[in-house]
Order: sequence, then structure tokens, then C-alpha cells
Amino acid sequence: MSKKMDLSGSWRVRLGNGQAAKSACPSCPAASIFLPNTTSAAGLGERNEKKEAGCLTEVYRFEGSAWFERKVELPYLTPGRRIWLRLERTRLTQVWLDGTKVGSRDSLVASHWYDLTEAADYTKEDHTLAICVSNVGYPAPGGHMTSPDTQTNWNGILGEIALYCYDGVRIADLQVTPKAAKRMLHMELGLQNFGPAREMDVTVDCAREMDGAADRGREADGAAGCAREKAGGDASFSYKKQVWMEAGEGKCVFDVELPQDFPVLPWNEFTPNLYRVRVRVEAEDKDARPGGWDVREARIGFRDLGTSETALYLNDL
Repeated sequence: MSKKMDLSGSWRVRLGNGQAAKSACPSCPAASIFLPNTTSAAGLGERNEKKEAGCLTEVYRFEGSAWFERKVELPYLTPGRRIWLRLERTRLTQVWLDGTKVGSRDSLVASHWYDLTEAADYTKEDHTLAICVSNVGYPAPGGHMTSPDTQTNWNGILGEIALYCYDGVRIADLQVTPKAAKRMLHMELGLQNFGPAREMDVTVDCAREMDGAADRGREADGAAGCAREKAGGDASFSYKKQVWMEAGEGKCVFDVELPQDFPVLPWNEFTPNLYRVRVRVEAEDKDARPGGWDVREARIGFRDLGTSETALYLNDL
């Protein structure tokens, strides 16, 4: 089971000298910032007197390394559990916990995940978490991700900033590929087993969304291990299977055939029919102790892309 601790709120921030960080936090005075935020929106950096006509104008400009720091408690961290930090949207990052460097990430399009477990001291009540964010030194500089024509070369952390504590198992990655013509879901799960080699119970729930929310109401049906939910013409079903998982990291790949009476409504830009897929993985424990479980979700649309000579087709249209 995963437990979540939200880290949004007041942080201390120090701005570097315009270079990518290679060492510990600078000793300059710290300011206060409420995260999630950018340094520009928080009024940090050099005041920009320009008023650009052909692109966006940042009121406060800063390029370099910004150090964000705060005290955190880790009440869920006990031997056998793993604790991860998630930064949903940011720039180049490095993370330290209690002065120990955890690692670095450089993606501009995906969340940054850090496993803090090895750097954490179980005997301490308070911990110091430091995050260095750099908007210089990109592996591939330029482009719309850092351009003043689109979003500026901002510095900061946006979206979710949270700690996740996992007990037994973690779904590290979930890829769902809908195949409308074959009435099938192709599933790829990246799993992490923090215990011994053992069986994992995998449950896949799929439901059509109505006005942005999946229908409720359930009508049990034991055929083929499926349960269908029906309300107002919508439907959902559940699929279960067991997989063997060695200790450590692994990948689970399988296909889920859709029940014959499950309505598959095609997606296009005019009728964007959406479905929500929820995956739960539970680790079995031979000693009858809770083995841990985790859940991930994805939103999908059923569509098939095809070609004929020089034409592109969506759902054969």
C-alpha cells in the first residue's frame, strides 16, 4: 500500500550564480517561496524592464541553479518500506537528503522520481530535503520547452510535490495501448518487488467515463472472471490474473480481451469518448502478513490509425 505526503507549502530558496550546480547549496541568504511555483512568479531574480512585443515577457528573470530546501518528517518510513519523491514538472534537478546526494534527473517532459530510502536515517525525526533546479546546461538546449515564444525558460517546481511510501510492491510504470479493431487492451507494467520472489495478483478495471467520471453501480457476472457495471448505457468490467515476480525490478506484459457486450465507442476529435483503466497489484505473502499493494490509473481512447496510399485514416474514416 502506498501512502502519500504532500510537500506543497513554504520552502527556503537560494539563487545561484547563473551556472549549473556541481556542489552543495550556496551560503547566500535564503528567501521564502510557496511551492509549487516559479521563481519569476514569486518575484525572485532580476527585474526585467523590457516589454517584449514578439514573445512572452518574464517580470523577473533568473537563469542558473535555484536551491529549494525544507524540513520534512517521514512517519511512514520503517524498515522494509521504500520512500520516493515525486516532482511532477520541473527542469534539471538534483536531490539531497540530510546532506547525502540521492541523484539527478534531466527530463523536461516527465515527472522526476527519486528513491530516498538508502539516504534516509530511520532513527531521525526531522530530515532536510534539498532540491536543486537548473534551467541552464540542458542536454539539448533550445526548443519550445524553454522558449520565450511559448512558456519562457522558467525555473521552479510545478504540479505535485509529494513523498510516496511503498510497502512490498510499486507500479513504476503503466502503459495501456487500446486496440479497437481487436477489442483488446495491451498492458505493460513496470513493477518493483521489495520482498522475496512471489506471486502478484493483478486486477485491471476498465470503465467508460460519462461527463468526466466513470459510472458507478455494479452488476456481478462470473463469466470469464469478469464483472460488468451498467448504468445509463455505460459499462465497465474487471479482469484478474496472477504473475510471478522475482525480487527487484521486472516487467509484466499481457493482453486483456474485452467482453463481447462491453461497448467500445471510438475516439475522435468530435466525440472524444474516454475510458479509465485502473490497475491494482497486490503482493502475496506466504507468512500471511500483508504483502503490500499499489494502484495506478490511465485514461485511454479507442482509436485505430491506418493508411491507404497518401491518405491517413482514423477508425477507417
